[in-house]
Amino acid sequence: MRRSIVLLLCVLLLFTACSSGGSGYYTREIYCMNTVITINVADNVKNIEGICNNVVYYIYEAESRLSATVSDSAVSRFNSAGAEYEAEGDFLAVMEYAIDISQKTQGAYDPTVLSLTRLWNITEGGYLPSENEINMALFNVDYSALSINGNTITKSSAVCVDLGGIAKGYTLGKVVSTLSEKTPYGMVSFGGNVGVWGQKPAGGLWEIGIKDPFDAEGVVGKIITDSGFVSVSGDYERYFEVSGKKYHHIFDPKTGYPADNGLHSVAVYTKDAALGDALSTALFVMGYDKAMELYNSGIYDFEALFVTDDDILMTKGMEEMFTYEN
Repeated sequence: MRRSIVLLLCVLLLFTACSSGGSGYYTREIYCMNTVITINVADNVKNIEGICNNVVYYIYEAESRLSATVSDSAVSRFNSAGAEYEAEGDFLAVMEYAIDISQKTQGAYDPTVLSLTRLWNITEGGYLPSENEINMALFNVDYSALSINGNTITKSSAVCVDLGGIAKGYTLGKVVSTLSEKTPYGMVSFGGNVGVWGQKPAGGLWEIGIKDPFDAEGVVGKIITDSGFVSVSGDYERYFEVSGKKYHHIFDPKTGYPADNGLHSVAVYTKDAALGDALSTALFVMGYDKAMELYNSGIYDFEALFVTDDDILMTKGMEEMFTYEN
């Protein structure tokens, strides 16, 4: 019998857009990077509003540099540039992450999927392309065409990058790094990516709820930790249906179609938010068996939880962190 599973990265505390109501938390909420971002930090810190203002400014700036849909972003300039591009700052750092992870996951995570993202157009309601259209788009999907030497990013073919599978995690990591130096505790949520640190005012460990991909209302389990990041990728987040078949937003870069290997959701715990963001996508595309091969190789330090049609599967470390509800 299928277990009822939660894979919703929902914080278990509810907050308004900007508040400090005596709960021990100062809260800010914005919409950026195509998701709701919630910042919950200690409310007894001097100039906490100013600190959060600076963080929010950085988030908007990061989106303006790392989004493929912003016409003058570093990503857009790179995509329209020739074979070589002189990069700097966040864009260079994220590209270094992206290329390394794509190489070590053998393309299960691939930053050059922009042609597929545009073709399927899921954020605008979805389009079911023909096999010929998909094959044409795949000509421009090839992570091995990218390389970095110093500040120079080289592309050996006409690939275009979409950093949507790593930019939120990278930005979350920078935000948590900044806030954890200035505030004793907090939880920051970037949609499917959450970071926590410090001792909660009520005591105890942080509880990151995980949502059922089969039931939008169900929450039956939690990842419990004192710090770190959790990233979730699932087929229930953004999708469209044609003749009863679901087409979701996580593409297999080898086939050009949404990944279809029996997984409905993957949650990854790491100490590195950018890595966790990209890995949750990569493991989803790989499927359970290959994901466990990567885990057992020790290339990356992470724990993971996998939701299939009828089971929850976990790495050994995740078994110690995850608790079922009821």
